[in-house]
Amino acid sequence: MTNFIPPLTWFRAFECAARRLSFTKAAEDLNLTQSAISQHVRALEENLGCALFVRKHRGLILTDQGRRLLPQVSNAITTLASAADTFRTTTQNNVITVAASPSIARWYIVPHLKSFTDMHPDIAVRLTTGTWPDEFSHMDSDVEIRFDSAQSSDQTAKLLMPNEMQIVASPTLLSTETTSTSVIDAIRNLPLIQVIGTLDTWQNWAQRKGFEGDLKAIALVESHGIAVEMARSGLGIAYTNGIVAAPSVADKSLHILERSPNAPKEGYYMKIKPYADNPIAETFAAWLRSLISKAQPQ
Repeated sequence: MTNFIPPLTWFRAFECAARRLSFTKAAEDLNLTQSAISQHVRALEENLGCALFVRKHRGLILTDQGRRLLPQVSNAITTLASAADTFRTTTQNNVITVAASPSIARWYIVPHLKSFTDMHPDIAVRLTTGTWPDEFSHMDSDVEIRFDSAQSSDQTAKLLMPNEMQIVASPTLLSTETTSTSVIDAIRNLPLIQVIGTLDTWQNWAQRKGFEGDLKAIALVESHGIAVEMARSGLGIAYTNGIVAAPSVADKSLHILERSPNAPKEGYYMKIKPYADNPIAETFAAWLRSLISKAQPQ
């Protein structure tokens, strides 16, 4: 059975009364009545089974038990106050909470966050991630970037930027496993990486192309970011979102075999809190848009 822990108000009343050696002065400090302070202390004494003060007409005197208890209570209250101050300091600074798709966090926000904080040293960024749209409903964020469809996306969210689906693979895999970099040859001879839970799939691609043959999926992953990671590692070919693939295309760790002419059914949408709620949200959003735009292949 868990031991009863006296309420913090009892300890606060005792600690303040012990410092001031007066219930009246403690009441003034804590903005309580003298009667409330006296009752809190009495309740604590009854719970501990000992007297903490000798009540005198002109004030209070600590008993031996009161002297033993005081430093422990004072230290505990100081620790709690310090913990609270840590959060108050963070709150008083310019803090922005960003809830992002893991793919956007991995390929854009995390690698470049130092550049943002260097430009805005007074802004602290709190970053959380969510893979599926319903996960974001539980997040209280200033900027939200999630992978979604136009039909199900919040009407206040805007497409992060025009995007396309791409078929990408490691140049090393292509040169090792096939003599041709044509998309049809590659798909016939190499394993595929499939992103699950999306509308733009290898099966949809095959139907549009009239592709005949088996689609050899070696891996099923839950995000485009993971698909890109696996393709970079040479595990197979990924049919993935061009926004997420762009950094790897830029550093030549991925080669684009095909850029889909059809607009994807899904994309990355960004929602920003109104300026009045957090005026720095737009600052971060503009930085991210610029970062992603510059990364896209021309």
